[in-house]
Parts: sequence; C-alpha cells; structure tokens
Amino acid sequence: MKKQKNLVLVMTGLVLAGVVLVGGCVMKPDKDDEGSVEDGQQGAGWQTETVDDSGWVGIDPSIAVDSSSNPSISYYDEDNHDLKYAWRQDGSWQSEVVDSTGDVGEESSLVIDGQGTVHVSYVNHDKGALKYARKSGGSWDISTIDDDNSHHVVATSIVLDGQGYPHVAYNWEGGAEYNNGNNDEGDGKDVGNEGMDDDKDVDDKNNGVVDGNNNKNDNDSGFIKFASWNGSSWDIEEAAPGGSDVYLALDNKDQPHVCFIKGDPNTDPRIHYASQIAGSWQTEIVDSATKSGGDCGIDVDSSGGIHITYHDYGQGAIKYAKQEGDTWETQTVVTGTGKQEGLRMVVDSASQPHVIFVNDQTEKLIHAILTGDSWTQEIINKMGIPSVAIDGNDRLHVAHGYSVETDKLEDETEIMRYSTREY
Repeated sequence: MKKQKNLVLVMTGLVLAGVVLVGGCVMKPDKDDEGSVEDGQQGAGWQTETVDDSGWVGIDPSIAVDSSSNPSISYYDEDNHDLKYAWRQDGSWQSEVVDSTGDVGEESSLVIDGQGTVHVSYVNHDKGALKYARKSGGSWDISTIDDDNSHHVVATSIVLDGQGYPHVAYNWEGGAEYNNGNNDEGDGKDVGNEGMDDDKDVDDKNNGVVDGNNNKNDNDSGFIKFASWNGSSWDIEEAAPGGSDVYLALDNKDQPHVCFIKGDPNTDPRIHYASQIAGSWQTEIVDSATKSGGDCGIDVDSSGGIHITYHDYGQGAIKYAKQEGDTWETQTVVTGTGKQEGLRMVVDSASQPHVIFVNDQTEKLIHAILTGDSWTQEIINKMGIPSVAIDGNDRLHVAHGYSVETDKLEDETEIMRYSTREY
C-alpha cells in the first residue's frame, strides 16, 4: 500500500495585498471561501500558505514557534529519505536538509527554546534508532540517543524543561521485522552525546507545542521509553510497557506526562496515560470503553491540569478527557469522523483546549474549541495530517498536508501547507 504523504515545499512567499509573492512571481493565496463546517468552506479568519511542493515531502510534520511567534516545521522528504526543516521569517519560507545519511527523518518532533535554538527528535529507519538534531548559530549538530538494534523506534515526541534541556518520549518496539541487523550505515554523524552543549542560561518551556508525529505503528510489544538530557549525557528509562502513538508534555514542575495507545489495534486499543511521580512511572487507562484509543494528543495547562484528546474507534468519535483528581472526565468532541489518523491538541492561556483533526468522512481538516460546555467546529482546509502549535498570544499555527490533485491523502502529490488564525 502506498504510504501516506504530507508534502512540504519550500517557498519564499510574501503575502501582500491579497496575493502571495514567490520568487518574483505573483500567486493566488491558498485560501478557500470563508464559511463553516456546515457549508463545507474554510472558517473565517484562517489564512493558508504553501510551504513546500517540491515532491513527496512533508511526511510526519511537526510545527513549533519561536519567541517572536515565527513558525518552523520539521518533516520527512520521502523522495530522498531525508529530514528537512522549513522556517518562516518576515513573510518568507526557507528550507534546508538537516540529515541526509541513510533513511532518516520519519516521526520527527520539533521544539524551539528561548534562545532560538532548534531541537528535533526523529527516527533513523535503517538502524531503528532515535536521533536528535540541534541547530544553533546556523549549524546543525546531529547525534544518536538510542540505537539498540534489538528494537526499533517508531514514534518520538520532544519537549523542553525550564532549563531548556530536551526530553524525548518514544515507542521502542521489538519484533522480527526490525531485527534485521542493518547496522552498517556508517554515517559518521552519530556522535552520541557530543551534539549537545550545556545551555544552562536557556529558560523556555515550549509546552504550547504539540508535535506532528504520524505515529502509525500499532505493535504492542516493546516499551514507551523516556530520554532526558542532563547537561552532559542522555538518561534513558522505560516508562511503560508496549504502546504506540506516544505524545509528551511537561508540567510547570518539569514532571513528564505521556499519552499513548495500548492494546490490539484491530480489536481493543485503549487510551493510556503515564506520569512520573517522585521518580516512579505510573500508568492508567483514561477511557475503559472498547476501542477507545486510536491516535492521541496531550497538553498541560498553566495550573497543571492534564488534557488529552483521542479517537474512539468504537463510537466513531473524537473525545476529550481532563483529569479531575483521581478520575478522568470525558466528553465527545464530534462523531462521524471515520477511522483516520490525524489528531492534535493544544491548550491556550485560558486553559481552553483546541483540537485539530482530520474528518475522513468530509475530507476536511477541522478545528474544534471547547467554549463553556459545548464544542464549536470550523474548517481549516482540505484534509491532511496536521501538527499544531500555539504562541504567547493564543494564535494557532497548523502545518498540514494537502493533495494538489484530489485532496485525498494517498492520491497524487501531496504538498505541505501552513494555516494560522488569531483569537
């Protein structure tokens, strides 16, 4: 089967007077007519730009914003099997190849610290290894965090603590498919912990960023693992057995919180939550309903409240859960979405959750916000696996794929788009 593709072109685009100026050429802005979910048109206030349309690029996008609210995107170039990075500055998109040795760049996750340093976690598919890239001063340092050849990394999620140190949650999976002994890449770049500097002066949480991983592996073997940079090396531990679709957030005390899916994906996947308390990992089921897990997202608000969104395949719905004491209060965001990957969430400064998801039935990318006791929906654009970040002004930034021919994920060439709106 053809793999899902979310393409991202690197354009230098400037929006002026309702048009996009790209490389001296005037182009129409990438925008549908304004409207609502009911009329099938783009919601009012959303603006969309093309980021990269150079080929089958943009797989596994992850978006983050810097301290000036400028967006950046990491993504996988499937044509060349490279990790790419695009950033927008002064209205113009630029891009570059981060890592091109072997098949690298899937499952990327991106954060930016308060000094503008870029941090990316991603997978080296040849070795099944977890890699880390860090850009500071215009150059990239690339290292390997975990490369045990007995298992294969199939999902990553990165955040920063109060010191600006990175922490990565990832799915570390076993099985004969991955134990192929392909460990001869010899890229010369895997320098272990040497790629990190001791940035003790950095103070940035970046918890408003939800990565755009397309964590597609459903095997329940292996572990959810957690890697933390201590200033000179990576500390690695097992957080929970099994699981897929892992996403990580830190609270204001730098305690990690992880959501993931565990169980047979065809019969009974369940949404799980793991947290580290006093150095010990504890795991619980968020929703005990049958088939209550199939892609998830997590964020922590300023008061330490835990928010999780997830697909409930048993009900054909997207659901939302908030931790209330020792229990989880759950509610349905929307029904009739189909069984489709593509679900992300952020929480704004008022602790209001914003859920971004693909509706497979309508082939639209939807934004839903909880206001009071009800959810309001609007269309962002055509369907495409998303990643979402929120800046200090509560402005949403969304990276998402878009098919230029049929608007369907697996047909023709899919480009990467960027959409944003203010509140």
